[in-house]
Amino acid sequence: MSNLLPEKNLQKIHREYQERFLLTASSLAIVAAVFATLVLSPSLGVLYSSRPETQARASQLQQSREDSTSIAHSQMLLSQLAPVSVASSSATNAILSALSARPSGVRIDNVVYNPGSAGTPSTLALGGIEDSRANVDKYRTLLEANTLFSSVKLPVGDLLATQGARFTITITGNF
Repeated sequence: MSNLLPEKNLQKIHREYQERFLLTASSLAIVAAVFATLVLSPSLGVLYSSRPETQARASQLQQSREDSTSIAHSQMLLSQLAPVSVASSSATNAILSALSARPSGVRIDNVVYNPGSAGTPSTLALGGIEDSRANVDKYRTLLEANTLFSSVKLPVGDLLATQGARFTITITGNF
C-alpha cells in the first residue's frame, strides 16, 4: 500500500499527533499532581498540628533525663554523707526517716526544715511529685505510724490532684 499524502503533509500530521500526545500526557500529570496534593494535605496538616506536642514530649523526656541524673548524683552524695549526718543531729534522723519511708512512685525534690523554738515543735515540709494518689496516701500513713513524728498533714487538695501532680506533706515533732 502506498501513501497518497505528500511527505510534507505527512510530517505535519505526525507533529499534530505528537502535540496531542504531549498535551494529554502533561494534562494527566497535572491532574495526578493535584490529586496527590489533595490526598496528602490532611497528613501534612496533622503533622504540623502535632509538632508542638512532639516538641513538648521531647523536652519533657530531656528534662526527665536531667532529673534522673541529678537524683542519682544527690543519692550518691547522701550515701557518702550519711554517716556524718546521722551522727550530727536528730533533725537529720527525722529527715532520713521520712525519706526512707517513701514508697516507689513518690519523688521528693524539696525538703524544708524549721527548728522549733521553746514550746513549739519543729516542722519538716516534704515537697515532691507523685505517680498516683494512692502512693501519697500510703506515704502519709507510713509517716503517721512513725513514733518520731507527732503529726503528719497532707492537704486534701493534694490528694484530689491529678496523677503526676505536686504535693506537700508537713510533719511536726520534737526533733
